[in-house]
Amino acid sequence: MKEIQVIGGGPAGLGLGIALLRRGVPVSISEAGTYPRHRVCGEVLHALSRDTIHECGLKELLDEAHPLQSMAWFSGGRELLRGEFPGKGWGLSRYRMDAALAERFRELGGEIRTGQRISRRGTGGEGVAWCIGRRIDSASTWLGLKAHFRGVALRADLEMHLGRGGYVGLNRVEGGWVNACGLFRKRADIHAGREEVFGAYLKQGRWEELAERLARGEMRRGSAMGVSAFRIGPGRLASEGDRGVLRLGDSRSMIGPFTGSGMAMALDGAVCCAPHLADYSGDRVSWSEAVGACGRAMQQRFRIREAAAGLAHPFLTSESGGGRLPRLGILGKLGFRSIYGLLFYRGGEPATPRICSC
Repeated sequence: MKEIQVIGGGPAGLGLGIALLRRGVPVSISEAGTYPRHRVCGEVLHALSRDTIHECGLKELLDEAHPLQSMAWFSGGRELLRGEFPGKGWGLSRYRMDAALAERFRELGGEIRTGQRISRRGTGGEGVAWCIGRRIDSASTWLGLKAHFRGVALRADLEMHLGRGGYVGLNRVEGGWVNACGLFRKRADIHAGREEVFGAYLKQGRWEELAERLARGEMRRGSAMGVSAFRIGPGRLASEGDRGVLRLGDSRSMIGPFTGSGMAMALDGAVCCAPHLADYSGDRVSWSEAVGACGRAMQQRFRIREAAAGLAHPFLTSESGGGRLPRLGILGKLGFRSIYGLLFYRGGEPATPRICSC
């Protein structure tokens, strides 16, 4: 059988490698970093299919994760919505998940070449799956920041805070840690070190209460991370497909925040593609046919999620969007419930929120 070369050892690349090895397909992974490692990520798994949990061997790992049972959304410090987390959700750090998936891949006989940075300019060729994470956009005005904290009191298993031009999310992950992850508009007037920059952006964004809560906790050593120069939304999928380039995960499309879908979509996309790549490996279809089938499978699986996030993200992160909802009173709350119903899913279908109070 033909070997599949995977570029990038994050959730998409590792999930694809595991799913292919289970089908008897030889796979190698090239990864620029090493394991374990922290990544800027909301670290929420949601709407995972049973097939994905089985194919990627996630059951034991999810048993370690923190089950997400409650959620609360805030804007301008005022509560917009409080209720049960829709469907099954887990808080799981990339630090733990990537390392566990890499171990699983190796146990199945796969080879991971760490410290191997492959040029993004390459288009690869037959048998190459690109899972290298976010697409670089030097004109982007976004900055993503994250860190883990211990000893931070939460009002729900998942807290989401909207503000002018960004958002901050806090959720419990394994081991008693809280992941704090934020998306901000870059500011030239903020100068701070890696462990201080998150607090500085919170204060400038008028999230003083959040900054104080986090400051009272213990920051996990090495967990403070930042990332910039990324683009949210889909890539040029049609033209890439025409060239026979297969992209998965954030390389294909970086979904906007608020959905809890990024990690799940990376894993689900890998499982969607595995049967078609196995057909290519076994000489049952051509590479272009396999890439086309992968693209159609992912589009069918993710189109509702991506369309909803594409509409909601610009509004909720605009200067006059999410930050204005409290001033709209009951209209703002009702409008937000509609947005919420589009952004969170039970197995791919829009969720009907079970509201405790609002």
